[in-house]
Amino acid sequence: MRFWNDIYVFTDKIPKAESEEVQKAAFPCNIHFVELKNYSDHLEDTEWTNRWYFAQPRFLPAIEKLSQLEPNVSWYVFGDDDTYFFREPLVRKLSSFVADRPYVIGKVWCSNAQFSDILKSNPQCLPFAQGGAGIALSRAYMKKISPHLLECNRQFNHPDFPGSMRLAFCSARLFGEDEWSVDDIVVPWPEGFHADPPEKEIQFGTVSESPASFHRIFENKMKGIAITHTANFVDQNGRNYIIDLSEIAFTKVLLPLGSLSTRFQWWIGHMISFDSVLEPFLKPKGEWEAKVSTNSTLLSITQQYERDVKITLICDNKYSRRPRFYKFLDEEGSHPSFKVSCQRMNIVMLD
Repeated sequence: MRFWNDIYVFTDKIPKAESEEVQKAAFPCNIHFVELKNYSDHLEDTEWTNRWYFAQPRFLPAIEKLSQLEPNVSWYVFGDDDTYFFREPLVRKLSSFVADRPYVIGKVWCSNAQFSDILKSNPQCLPFAQGGAGIALSRAYMKKISPHLLECNRQFNHPDFPGSMRLAFCSARLFGEDEWSVDDIVVPWPEGFHADPPEKEIQFGTVSESPASFHRIFENKMKGIAITHTANFVDQNGRNYIIDLSEIAFTKVLLPLGSLSTRFQWWIGHMISFDSVLEPFLKPKGEWEAKVSTNSTLLSITQQYERDVKITLICDNKYSRRPRFYKFLDEEGSHPSFKVSCQRMNIVMLD
């Protein structure tokens, strides 16, 4: 949370003490708690008892509310309470699009066939971006869609109708199916937005660049994701900082261990695996440790792995953001080092 400027949480009423505790933990990010009214009273005392059904009618009202609260931003990003976002890859991707054109970027699927007859054309595949994987809406899209969202939510209110699918049908009606199509308004980004945790996505072969999100990251897994891309340090004046390595986290590079001829796959920050094997051989033991100069310039970052393996990234802006092997820092070959540009690593002061 600390790498973001503002986060809006759409929820039930939350006690003031709890909201203040969350805000304190998230500083310097501003957390805004927005209470939504009950849009699922029609599900009470019915067979639809799972809380998933009660969440779906809130998706479109949350989008509509955010458009009122932040009418002038370029992009709006939504996710579930178990979506983990990485800021820098997301910012890099969105900066390649013009926010004054309507875009919806996400992990794209086809809508359930049972709902297709809602539209006159009865399409075989109406694309929708899955909210849980993360979805980015451009300013132009938001301005056109937001006045219609509450009425769409009322119309498309079947219990089995997921919130992100409601958004797709609403958009197809408003923009027309020719525009509401892949490579026009709808932009698939399966390499960035992920519908599952990293272990599954790596098995699926979808983690081919630094991710913008993972989904189904429950509370007990959050720290394991955080250590892949965060480092902390304290400067000479006692001020605390946190560094974001999300521009390179989960990208894959060849890693010499023991000797230059013995190579493994290093999924940066996440694991070390045998070549062509998608399961961990060595896991990290903690977050990255940063080394800084007397004027707080970032010099290097090191991560400890199992079996006394260490990997160090040495900052050298003559190199690209993709790490390049430099040398072993010990005689045994258990401490390989890489050179990498640290210019785009986001550093945030925490106090």
